[in-house]
Amino acid sequence: MMPLQKWKILSVENLKSLSGFPGNVWSFYKAIRKLEQMELLKGFVDGFTNQKFLYLGEKGFKALGVEKIVPVHEENRFHDAHLVRMLLQLKGLPFTEDVLLDQQIKKELPLLKHLPDAIISGRRKEKFLLAVELELTQKSKERVREAFSSYEASPYFNNVLYLFKPADAVSNLSGGA
Repeated sequence: MMPLQKWKILSVENLKSLSGFPGNVWSFYKAIRKLEQMELLKGFVDGFTNQKFLYLGEKGFKALGVEKIVPVHEENRFHDAHLVRMLLQLKGLPFTEDVLLDQQIKKELPLLKHLPDAIISGRRKEKFLLAVELELTQKSKERVREAFSSYEASPYFNNVLYLFKPADAVSNLSGGA
């Protein structure tokens, strides 16, 4: 369960990999089922990828002695699951040094006016902080402009990666956002 402290929500496969579980896949699934029955973990199956994603339940937070982590809300779990899947891929790139999610961002940069979905720190020629925004639902053009203005004015970020669903990107860009 420890990797869920950092990543909030993980596919079963990613949780097995990151936890270093020594047994085979079937013994891992058995352990997961038991943790779900004990209400330490909650899970759902993503209909698009057919992957099961897991996150800490309230009892799971208490069992780990963690109380100030932002929980996964049911209405955001699809977004959070796909965000973390993408971040795990980006974390594997040679220039990526660290990835921060909301609870870590609040701790590291408490004065931010706009909280990104994630921050990637790294080094190419120089150090950088990349704000990451994943939008699975269409946002108003004004809301997107406000986010861009916030990042432009921020002394912390020198890059922003803003990902939209394809239809959203086209409609937002055609409106001048």
